[in-house]
Amino acid sequence: MPAKERQLQPRPADRPGRGEADGALIYSNVTVSESRYGSLEAKGEVTLNEEFVTDFGTAAEPSLVCVLKDADGKLVTGFSTYLSGTLTVGQPKAFDFDSFFEGADYETAEVYANIS
Repeated sequence: MPAKERQLQPRPADRPGRGEADGALIYSNVTVSESRYGSLEAKGEVTLNEEFVTDFGTAAEPSLVCVLKDADGKLVTGFSTYLSGTLTVGQPKAFDFDSFFEGADYETAEVYANIS
């Protein structure tokens, strides 16, 4: 059975996550698809758009979460990982992470990052 793939739409700028205020992060080429093993996988790139300094220094190893919602916008489930390495302004960093559960019935998916 071929894997389903959905191209994600960019999240509106008026709904920033922690560490994403004022467009600090830009997502590109983001997809969520069903793997050949039945789990879901999120792939794409995240780029630090401007220098972002936290209490702990620069943007290092952000956590990423893929949130799945139904047609009414209600949370179905989600899955997460940590991006290895420090983000550098203007340099896209690829991500690819799995859900560790079989496909879920969802309508939309959004990827968020938490810079710490």
